[in-house]
Amino acid sequence: MIVRATGLFLVAATLIAAAPNSSSLEERLGQCFAQQSAKTPFSGIVVASDGHARFERAAGFVDEAGQRRPDADTPFRLASVQKVLTEIAVGQLVDAGKIDLDAPVGRYLPDLPKELSAVTIDQLVHHQSGVASFTMLNPQIADALMSAHSAHDLIPLVAAQPLAFPPGSKTEYSNGGYFLLGAVIEAASGESYGDYLQSKVFKPLGMTHSSLAPTPEAAVRYTKMSPAGSAETPRPMGAGLLDLPASSAGDGLSSASDMLALGRALVGDQLLKKATKERIFQRKADPWRIGQSGGTMGTNTDFAVYPDSGWVVVTLANYDPPAGELMGEVIRKAATGGPCQPLGADDRPSPFKMILRPPPQAQR
Repeated sequence: MIVRATGLFLVAATLIAAAPNSSSLEERLGQCFAQQSAKTPFSGIVVASDGHARFERAAGFVDEAGQRRPDADTPFRLASVQKVLTEIAVGQLVDAGKIDLDAPVGRYLPDLPKELSAVTIDQLVHHQSGVASFTMLNPQIADALMSAHSAHDLIPLVAAQPLAFPPGSKTEYSNGGYFLLGAVIEAASGESYGDYLQSKVFKPLGMTHSSLAPTPEAAVRYTKMSPAGSAETPRPMGAGLLDLPASSAGDGLSSASDMLALGRALVGDQLLKKATKERIFQRKADPWRIGQSGGTMGTNTDFAVYPDSGWVVVTLANYDPPAGELMGEVIRKAATGGPCQPLGADDRPSPFKMILRPPPQAQR
């Protein structure tokens, strides 16, 4: 373990080596991490492994006092990387014969409006459904999320919105589609969305630091946003900033070690049959990459699995976007043989959007 001070942050690096080129990997990725941190300040953790060598580096703090550093077991908010877990659950239920990807969602959720009922599960998974995107947070969405006790409770929120385009005619990112997929998982499995993940994904893989509910060990979120406007430097997220519960579209919690275990299972066929994995996680380019980025206030994540080469790269940050997704993109390219090309916010502007409003108790 190497620990050194860098500016305001303590930085730790670990490499567990079983391959001849492990030291060069540590040096190359370590230098790349430092270059990217200088370009875009980062707080969180990165873990990269090809199944032989493991590179790990952390920076910043995960408590309000600025004393506790992140490690591989620190739970972070996943933001939209939660969708990968939803996709896995759908795929498992396909393998179990309980979901048909080509079936209309109305088969599993019979009370949907006619137009929405005809959308297929496959179209929901691949953001081709036309279901409302819900990417711009508003009080209606926030109220629905905070009052929901299950994924099924979010159906009225989605059903109240018309389709944005004919299903299958184009691709447009949709949180609403993943709200519906959570309800489909519940209907097909007979379990709540959270219970299903716990019994069929977290427990089998030993993901003991993963959950939908916040825990005391979870990383405190640092943000430049405040009720009064934008701050100069990230500060612990406090009262007045909306903290929404997790859903099948985003914001569960997991650690770098747990997500690495998930990634290793996706490299192989431990969670899904090969044909199902290839359909759920379509090969859109070479090399084949499973995963995505996600961001919201005080959270930015990047998860990448390369089944062909065996690489898994997990980046979890408790800073506003685009700190985490930029670090993830830079490190995964360097880890898989590409050059280190540090990125700034101008290179990859983050698409996340937020509104501020008083916390629920202040409205009563």
